[in-house]
Amino acid sequence: MFSGGLGTIADPYLISNLTDLNNIRNYLSAHYKLTADIDASETETWNNGAGWIPIGTFNGTIEGMGYKISGLYINRTSDQSGLFIGSGSGTVHQLGLVNVDITGANYVGVFGGLVAIDISECFCTGAINGSLYVGGVAGYLFTSGTVANCQSFCTVMGTQHVGGVVGRGYQSQITNSYSVGLVIGSTDTGGMIGSVASGVTVINSYWDTEVSGQSTSAGGEGKTTSEMHNQATFIDWDFDGIWKIDNYYNNRYPYFVWQNFIINEYIPNYPPASKIKLNFKAGDSDPLLMGSFYVDRTNFAVGRANVSVDARNSIGKYLKDQTFDERNVYSKVVTQSLLTQILTGAGITNYYVGPETAELGMEFSPNQDILSGINDVLTTVRDWMIREEPDGKVVIAERTDEAFTQPGTYTFYRNRDVFSRSVTKDDNNTYGRVCVHTSDFAVKAYRPVSSNLGWLPPAQKTLYQQCPDGTTSIQAAALATEIAEQLSNSGEVEEFVGPIRPQVMPGDAAQIVDEDGPNLLGTITTVTHRFGKDGFYTQFTVDSGGKINKPLLSDYLKQISAGTVKSKILS
Repeated sequence: MFSGGLGTIADPYLISNLTDLNNIRNYLSAHYKLTADIDASETETWNNGAGWIPIGTFNGTIEGMGYKISGLYINRTSDQSGLFIGSGSGTVHQLGLVNVDITGANYVGVFGGLVAIDISECFCTGAINGSLYVGGVAGYLFTSGTVANCQSFCTVMGTQHVGGVVGRGYQSQITNSYSVGLVIGSTDTGGMIGSVASGVTVINSYWDTEVSGQSTSAGGEGKTTSEMHNQATFIDWDFDGIWKIDNYYNNRYPYFVWQNFIINEYIPNYPPASKIKLNFKAGDSDPLLMGSFYVDRTNFAVGRANVSVDARNSIGKYLKDQTFDERNVYSKVVTQSLLTQILTGAGITNYYVGPETAELGMEFSPNQDILSGINDVLTTVRDWMIREEPDGKVVIAERTDEAFTQPGTYTFYRNRDVFSRSVTKDDNNTYGRVCVHTSDFAVKAYRPVSSNLGWLPPAQKTLYQQCPDGTTSIQAAALATEIAEQLSNSGEVEEFVGPIRPQVMPGDAAQIVDEDGPNLLGTITTVTHRFGKDGFYTQFTVDSGGKINKPLLSDYLKQISAGTVKSKILS
């Protein structure tokens, strides 16, 4: 039944595994003691995906002995979600719940949703999602329930009565506790407590205003991150018997004297070349895959709660970094086969190359990077491009090929979706003519540019664009026509900041709606998503010289000239 003990104060039941923990629900007035850390990650598969069922009204005691329960998972549509329902007269002491993933309706908290028990010297990390009464430690703390000497690093999201430690309080007390996690709610939301009914006492308790994104709370004192790293902030805390604080552990926030931080206990396993999939999820939304990336560099300081990772997709990692070396000559074959040979030679296994039956041979310089060589090949097939899809597949094909996630039109409203907007008009990016030519000008093609932006550049201000030697007159003429068409709108760039829109991608068209109706601005060229303590927003740039399903002009010119001094088309 348990790993030992009789369930009395003198001889408590011993909890050493997940089965023992789950059996507590059958003896709600007994006494318990943990003897080991417990991995609860398998609860994600329990109860048809609903996960852990909260333990009912608890009148016993749990001595955590400084051990941790990790990976507790709950995904319920009913009320009262947490390790416990939370009611009863029990106590929980010196227990950590880490990397939790808890979703419920109302009354949601790590230790309990509707809490009247006493919780002391406990800590929690992870994500909490709900609607009403959502808190890091407790959803609703009521009727003599207490939270004393506790720490919450949870991200807490809800609609109303949302707090970093407690969502709502009534006839209860919080003492010497703090919260650091991000807190998101619509109304009655606070860094420590979302709201109070009556009879709530908060003593010497604090929250990080910068990390939480909350400047107010129904109780407690808000402090900056720097202040939260300073022992002097925590008035009348016991830094001899209960707490410690230093520059080495717990990301410089206070921690318990019994927390076992071992200098080499854990180093995040993200070595260079390891693969990371990035998903975006908010509230109860489905995860949105934003891309697959390969690590270039990691930086981790032992004793800190975060790791810095620099990564790129496989195009940057394996095509941009690698060179052709001695495998630099490709005999004439159909273009589809040529591109396939280049990709497989670079070690790319997840790819798609569209059909193209025209034959082509290429000779590249040994020190030319593979990506620029592929771009040289693409100058010979009109309206083709290379792009990596969010699932990590490298696609080379005509822009309208169904293998690409086709660009859409992002419509936003001036008075609702725009935080800021700036417009730059630059004559340096406008031209009267364009000439595409080989290195010796044996092949050249001129085309005039008609400006559609309200001003005209000098007639003989010409953009000269070199293409690979071996390009035919017909190919050069087609390239010149394409560039001239895009130059007709080039010269105006707009930058926007608005609410978070993770689905917006470079290549989408941008359309703004105001009192005069919709106005198509151009192509979105860069997208930056920001989410965290500084807020949730999307920043993107719109280039007038772009059209949906057409390459951005600057990218198109780079594609044409990327390797012109290093490669040539074989006859």
